[in-house]
Amino acid sequence: MTANGGSVTFLLIPQSVQNIDFTATLNGHAYNANLGDILSNSQAGITELKGGYAMSVDVLLEDNGNMILNSFSIGAWGSQGSAGGEIGE
Repeated sequence: MTANGGSVTFLLIPQSVQNIDFTATLNGHAYNANLGDILSNSQAGITELKGGYAMSVDVLLEDNGNMILNSFSIGAWGSQGSAGGEIGE
C-alpha cells in the first residue's frame, strides 16, 4: 500500500508487528524499517496488533538514514460506542 503526506493512515489486520515493513521517502531518500524492530528498540513491549485498536507511530528520519521511534500511542479505533439501560427480551 502507498500513501503520501506528512501523516498517513493504514488499516491493518491483527498480526505480529514483525510482519510489518515500511518505507518512508523524503526528498528522494528512502528510509526502510520494520515496525517490530522500531518498537522493540523503544522497549514498548508491543508484539501484536489487535483488532479494534488504533496505533499511532511517529518516526524521526535522521540524516544518516536511520528511522527511529519518536512517539507512539495505542487506543480505541474511532467511536467504540456505548450502551445504557437494561437489555430485555
